[in-house]
Amino acid sequence: MEQQDLERVLRTILAELRPYASDLVLIGGWVPYLYRHYGGFTAWSGADTLTFELDLLVPQPLPVEGRTSIALLLGDAGFRPASDASAAAVWVRDVARGEKIEFIVSHQGTARNQGRFVALREQPGVAAIPLVDLDVLADHTQTLTLPPAAGLPAVEVRVPTLGAYALNKALTFIRRGDRAETGSPKMAKDLLYLGDLLAPGGEVVSRIERDLGAIAQTSSRNAERVYSAATNVGWVINGHLREKLSPAARMMMERVSAISQAAAEARLEGFLRDFHEILMECANRYAPSEIGRSDDWDEM
Repeated sequence: MEQQDLERVLRTILAELRPYASDLVLIGGWVPYLYRHYGGFTAWSGADTLTFELDLLVPQPLPVEGRTSIALLLGDAGFRPASDASAAAVWVRDVARGEKIEFIVSHQGTARNQGRFVALREQPGVAAIPLVDLDVLADHTQTLTLPPAAGLPAVEVRVPTLGAYALNKALTFIRRGDRAETGSPKMAKDLLYLGDLLAPGGEVVSRIERDLGAIAQTSSRNAERVYSAATNVGWVINGHLREKLSPAARMMMERVSAISQAAAEARLEGFLRDFHEILMECANRYAPSEIGRSDDWDEM
């Protein structure tokens, strides 16, 4: 499918969930695309990474409060649960058209329960997938407006700030499985997303730096997360995860014509080195001194 067709699906689903627009946060692969096209940037070049589903971060609790429940809204729009469970975290309509929604919550409790569906008590019939480190995405957001287009009305959508999105990717890519449903390596796709964010340079990178500073200042825990993110990226550019550059570079080659494997790897590595430097500078400025300084990271 063309990106404009996928965007039409996105707009339609957002309109169907409009009563909860101020509560739900759209995360995942749509975030860079929406910032590029509707985030107010004057220069953001490069190819879009296509995404075929909506990942929606749900706050807990999420009461109905006079609104139609999410399950009824989705059912009226033709969506159905993807499983036979009494409460479903995944809802589908026409998967081939990208009409798939996954509800996600920030993980609370022991690691043993991570990834197990959690029923949303205030939303009958709806569950969510608990994942770690999502509170950064929930706590640092921006609302973007998608203007009317192709006969569809304007819609608003909450998304993480660019810095929160980049930080979350850097924190979590090392925990990603080998392949997504599309057959693409999940870790490689996350590394490509990070490269896409650094590629425009200029005002985009400045926004990421500003957002990271704002996040790191909110708590020592978030400052330590910036340090951890720097460590993870360091493992890719200088450490035991360096081989992960190859599949990410191959994905880049599918989008960029006339580029060799070696050139794609070098290009992606350059972007990741830039991001590593940004993370280190932020961690040096805000992270507690006892967790390390830049001298400890020079060989990462």
